[in-house]
Amino acid sequence: MAVYVSNDPLDPHSWHDHYYAVTDKQGDLIGFFCFELENEVVVIGLGLRPDLTGKGLGKAFFASGLEFARQKYCPAAFMLTVGTFNQRAKVYRKAGFEDVQVFVNETNGGQYEFLRMTRKA
Repeated sequence: MAVYVSNDPLDPHSWHDHYYAVTDKQGDLIGFFCFELENEVVVIGLGLRPDLTGKGLGKAFFASGLEFARQKYCPAAFMLTVGTFNQRAKVYRKAGFEDVQVFVNETNGGQYEFLRMTRKA
């Protein structure tokens, strides 16, 4: 599967070059990435189109985003946060991310446990 990260932010007027659409060769949306550089660490947010989850695409999707961020920001490390309830988050460990901190956060009308993970770039 070929994944292309577009150079155009989804909303260039408000997101200032942080959000990127991921499309296939035909231009169909696959998902998105958000990258925020904090010191020498790129904080990653991402989402795969729901109907594409569970089909073995996560590894290639995630690897493409990491490579894009590596080339654009030249970071020392990557960091992300994921809900501990997210069963598909195992792709992050397979990509070399390690657990750093578990914390509870209020969101969507409830309190949920989240996991902060990092890895060297």
